[in-house]
Amino acid sequence: MALLDAAPWAAPLRGHATQPARKGAKTLAHVWLYLVVVLVLSACGGGPTQPPAAPREVVQRGARLYAANCQSCHGDAVGGTVQDYPPVHNAKGHTWHHADCVLVQLTLDGMPPSPDVPPDAPRMQAFRDTLTADDVTAILAYIKTWWTDKQRVYQADVTRQGC
Repeated sequence: MALLDAAPWAAPLRGHATQPARKGAKTLAHVWLYLVVVLVLSACGGGPTQPPAAPREVVQRGARLYAANCQSCHGDAVGGTVQDYPPVHNAKGHTWHHADCVLVQLTLDGMPPSPDVPPDAPRMQAFRDTLTADDVTAILAYIKTWWTDKQRVYQADVTRQGC
């Protein structure tokens, strides 16, 4: 009861056991109690949150760079499957499974030979002589606009853990 004694918003609750409260005061106390519970629960971080979106200028720059350097091999916002080579970067692909730092490195340095990739599949070329790390980050910002909210949350978590 000490908490209620110190809380000015709980005045209607203090006398609740000894005297009948007015209906309006009782309703007000319930509203306050509800607000406190909501605030406490929301402060607990009730689940994954959507990562912040990149500024529009960055996304637009990424769109121009993607069209000039990536789209001819990787396609656009629709189509493709997770098994395509080269992989699509939209929500049907698997790009969102990788951390940003890995994607930047693969783009700048190219894809090394891998037993997981069919031997006749096209290889990712290195773009270090063509694009900067900031360019690739802008391209990723554009690609992320194609993903679902859940994919963006997952990929942001993978990036936090892996970079």
